[in-house]
Amino acid sequence: MASWEPSFRRGPYGLVMNDSAEVMPIKNQHRENDRSKSLSAVTVRAQAEAVLKKAGGDISNSKHLFGCFELQFGCFRGMSFKWILENSPGYDGWLVAESEKDLANPKESEAYGDRWVNKMAFKKYVEFFEEGRELVA
Repeated sequence: MASWEPSFRRGPYGLVMNDSAEVMPIKNQHRENDRSKSLSAVTVRAQAEAVLKKAGGDISNSKHLFGCFELQFGCFRGMSFKWILENSPGYDGWLVAESEKDLANPKESEAYGDRWVNKMAFKKYVEFFEEGRELVA
């Protein structure tokens, strides 16, 4: 059975904030990233539900469902929220901080676009976990 909860790396002084070894190849692969339009929130959710169902997960569990959502922009486009949370905690904190700026300045954000909705879903996912809240504190 798959583990649906993210694994957080800890060191002697708390959460490890640097990227895992898996991150650099992904970042290098995505440097020439596809800049096509983000998928709709409905499509992202449907894809996550399909992944979760196929693996025997519970789509009524929001933490698990959101963990299967895929980021729709940036260097981690196409990676699951869970993978990003486990492997790039510094990026997680930065992206949540950017989300909070968007909420504070809606006229300057893509307030109703698919990218904005995806970013807010990522923020919610990070905040599901005590360690996620610690990353952005």
